[in-house]
Amino acid sequence: MRKTTDLFKTLSDPSRLRILKMLQVRDLCVCEITAALSLSAPTVSKHLHILRNADLIWDRKDGKWVNYGLNKQAADPLLTNIQRLIKEINEDDPVFRKDRDIITSTSREIICGINPGKESRMAKILILCTGEKWDYVITVCDHARETCPVFSGDVGQQLHIGFEDPAEATGSEEEVLEIFRLIRDEIKRDFFRFYTNYLKQN
Repeated sequence: MRKTTDLFKTLSDPSRLRILKMLQVRDLCVCEITAALSLSAPTVSKHLHILRNADLIWDRKDGKWVNYGLNKQAADPLLTNIQRLIKEINEDDPVFRKDRDIITSTSREIICGINPGKESRMAKILILCTGEKWDYVITVCDHARETCPVFSGDVGQQLHIGFEDPAEATGSEEEVLEIFRLIRDEIKRDFFRFYTNYLKQN
């Protein structure tokens, strides 16, 4: 009786239900689940721990990642029936659809900040998936159009104001610092121009 009660208590949390729906699409790592849920990594890890203890999911080390997937080999018939029931939940629910869009539209290398082939280069991604309305979303890195972001929020206008990435600067410490100062001044200048031309007039 206690085991059954704990199982349904596990399923009563919306975030854990979303995790199970996402894992029906494919196996995921913590970074991917964190990105979709917009929760902190420790919170997501706690949810995964609870689901694993309930025997609903498994975890498996795969190189630099720990993958999580649905436990489709559960011996308990109740778990099998619950997974079937979760699968039948309306796929067109806005929350589930948003989660699915996020995990199918970008790679884990980008989400986790790992760019294979360039050991020290970190790809950056911004994910707007809170369902909030954003008047403007502005990307600033040179490669933003190709590598980021994934927007699933309500965005009024999406703009790009590109700058060179100062993290790629080479030279002496003073030369690198000077490049950072130049990019800083460019950002200040261009965003003041954006404020004057777009925001102040409105």
